[in-house]
Amino acid sequence: MRAVLPQTIGGGAPPESIAAAVANLVQRETLRQTPALTGPPGLQHAVLSRSDYGKVLNQMVALGLIEGRVDPTNPIATRWYATPYGVKTGSRLLAVKRNA
Repeated sequence: MRAVLPQTIGGGAPPESIAAAVANLVQRETLRQTPALTGPPGLQHAVLSRSDYGKVLNQMVALGLIEGRVDPTNPIATRWYATPYGVKTGSRLLAVKRNA
């Protein structure tokens, strides 16, 4: 959600943007959790398989967080948009919590 929802709010996002956002999140988290891996060639350019990309989108659609619509600039392409529920849920889950 952290990678996908911000891409889909407003004007929506093409599939390439979502795939790149998820791949970047995976790369950042891998390097954060395993600092000894900083710098290997395999982690400098994260690649997200179509299968994994499909699973991410399928789960987010099934949860009602995003929906696909026809791209207004290319009638044979799809853009992904956050649903109203996705915006509300994403805002709530990704908000920075402050100590009172």
